[in-house]
Amino acid sequence: MGMHLPKWLPVQSLLLALSCLLLPFGVQAETSKPSASYTVTVSNDKPAIGETLEVRVQGSNLNDVYAFEINLSYDADVLTFMNAKSEWPGFSIPPIVTDNHVQLAHTLVGKKPGLSDSQTFMTLRFKTAHYGKAELVLQSVKTVDSKLASASVSLSQQVMLTVKSPFAFDDLEGFEWGIPAIEALAAKGIINGTGDRTFSPGSSISRADYVVMLMRALGVKEAASTEATAGVEAGVMFDDVPGDAYYAEAVAAAKQLGIVQGDEHGVFHPAAPVTREDMIVLADRTLHAVKASAPTMADGATSLASYLDADAISDYARASVEAFVGLDLIHGYDDGLWPQARSNRAQAAVLLYNILVKFMKISGS
Repeated sequence: MGMHLPKWLPVQSLLLALSCLLLPFGVQAETSKPSASYTVTVSNDKPAIGETLEVRVQGSNLNDVYAFEINLSYDADVLTFMNAKSEWPGFSIPPIVTDNHVQLAHTLVGKKPGLSDSQTFMTLRFKTAHYGKAELVLQSVKTVDSKLASASVSLSQQVMLTVKSPFAFDDLEGFEWGIPAIEALAAKGIINGTGDRTFSPGSSISRADYVVMLMRALGVKEAASTEATAGVEAGVMFDDVPGDAYYAEAVAAAKQLGIVQGDEHGVFHPAAPVTREDMIVLADRTLHAVKASAPTMADGATSLASYLDADAISDYARASVEAFVGLDLIHGYDDGLWPQARSNRAQAAVLLYNILVKFMKISGS
């Protein structure tokens, strides 16, 4: 006949109760505390999405461990707990899973000594549900020996892992709206990352970097005459654009075609961030430079009047912004266009991708 235990009984009490029931009567408990250490390891610290991981909780310097309880936390947004198994004889209590925490317990059965030396307590299986970084933390271990002496150890043993993104970059979480554009432009060599598998989508984009992206996207650098390169070599350039800068040739081509202009002091400000309205103006000028045929605006196209901050658009940018809104190349958010706000790298990629799809008839494949 099976043994029925109340569901409300705490696991710690359950362990002690199980040990008392399963051990022979008349055994005197001792209060000696085993000197032990505990670790948690993972089978793969750089898994792909959908992969199953094995996490092992191990102990060393164990002394007569008859029953144990383990508490472990994990990142539930990235990992999904599947199951846990112990190779120890006896039986395990079903895992108790709450939010990002799992509690596991196991006990031996009958009159026998507990296990000693180095042992694997449990092997847990998780499935990767999302990409990103995740942390597994072994929080505590409670042990009971064959004489019913118990010991509890609070821990902070952790292991880090990174679930690889299926995309070219691993830092696009929160920018799902920009992933198709970023992936397509990266595959075509139009945009680069900021590091190994990082794109920094939320970072401001500088004037120099945006011009480089424009030149690559629309082929203006190739279309410009060799005078641009000659201008770089001769030093006929903005005062703050060094001839050996990675963006010098692209800026030279853009200057020659009237796409970019310096201020009254002949300064380009290459490191300055691009505002949303300037991002549109520069793209509009580039389209005119390559003489791209503008598609016809659809009936019922969005107008500037749809946005609460249309009056904040600078006079020099209004025509370009109005055209791009009407062509559905640019979208606002929170009922505004935010023309004076800084553009980020994801927004720039989406705008360029929309232009290429609508004007150049490319696809994301």
